[in-house]
Amino acid sequence: RQFVLAAATSGELTREWRVQNGIGLTDWKQTIFSEISREITVGFVGKMSDKYQELGVKFLRSQNVRAFRFNPENLLYISEDFHKEIYKSRLEAGDLAIVRSGAPGTTCVIPEELGDANCSDLVIVRPNDQLLPEYGCVYMNSSVAQQNVIANQVGVAQQHFNVGSMKNMPISLPSIPEQQEIVRRVESLFTLADTVEKQY
Repeated sequence: RQFVLAAATSGELTREWRVQNGIGLTDWKQTIFSEISREITVGFVGKMSDKYQELGVKFLRSQNVRAFRFNPENLLYISEDFHKEIYKSRLEAGDLAIVRSGAPGTTCVIPEELGDANCSDLVIVRPNDQLLPEYGCVYMNSSVAQQNVIANQVGVAQQHFNVGSMKNMPISLPSIPEQQEIVRRVESLFTLADTVEKQY
């Protein structure tokens, strides 16, 4: 899977596609995430133990974010009022949710079916029209981004990845059509990898 992601983020995976479409690797834009996001913020930071309740607005923590997927296990809930109070840390469909500590850099796209949600201990990236959320997820889970995350962790007692580092994260950005093609190929190859794993 890391080989696939390395090929995806280096342009190797779509080399033939670019030839067919008369595009060169030089068309990829060298930028940083703050330039291709509407907002980059962080989940709620503060005492939570007395805020949880049986049902209500879903509240994600780092354990609910796995590479490429939202994990509903041990999902917690908060009240609608508290959700409004900490609205800055809300999660919306298409946001990138990125783990800050524990397994920093691990990223998933927030799915539409999650509905109203909020979070703690996550960096939240809201892509603009230059970045497909799914391509952002491919990039963040690749070894290129992971090395950057490790190099830019802060903290003494517990190292974590912060908003400032995310805003300055460099990325080689293909056009939207090429991002779509990369995402399609990665999903196809990951499905193939899943099938092979089940067989063996």
